[in-house]
Amino acid sequence: MSLQLGCVNIYMQIQLVETKVYSLVICDQEEDKPLTGLKVGTAFHPAELEQFTIVFDLQVATSDNERVFDIKFVAFFKSDKEITEADRELHFFNVNAPAIAYPFLRSYVANVMLLSGYEPVMLSTINFSQLAKDIAAENEVKEIQDNSGMIEKPEDRN
Repeated sequence: MSLQLGCVNIYMQIQLVETKVYSLVICDQEEDKPLTGLKVGTAFHPAELEQFTIVFDLQVATSDNERVFDIKFVAFFKSDKEITEADRELHFFNVNAPAIAYPFLRSYVANVMLLSGYEPVMLSTINFSQLAKDIAAENEVKEIQDNSGMIEKPEDRN
C-alpha cells in the first residue's frame, strides 16, 4: 500500500493479522431499545506503534425481532513501519481498514445466527467512504475508546 502524506510518498505494508469476537450476548429484545446499531472505531496501541485495531460494536435483531445479538468484534492490523500521529488521520485507518474488516463481521453474524438456531441475518454492505464524508459534513467524530482493558494485542494471549 502506498500512502501519500503532503508531497512525500510513504510506503507502508499493512496486513490484517486476525479477527476476534470479544463478546457475544444473546438477549431478549427490550421494547425501548433499538433493534440494530453499529459503532465503529479505530484504536492505536501506545506501546506497539506498528499496530492498530478496528472495533465493531454491533446490535442486530433476529428476523422475528424477539432476540438481539450484541457483538463486540475486533480486527487486528499491523504495519511494517511505525504509525505516527499524522498517519492516524489518513483515510486508510478510518475508512479502508474498517471496509477490509467488515466482511468478516458480516460472515460471522450470518453464521453464528444460523448455528444458534435463528434465521441468518445478512448485514447490509456499508460504503465507509461515503459514511466518512457524511460524518465530516456533520462535524461529528465518533470514537470507541476501550477503557475496560478488553482489547489485547494478539501476542499477549500466548
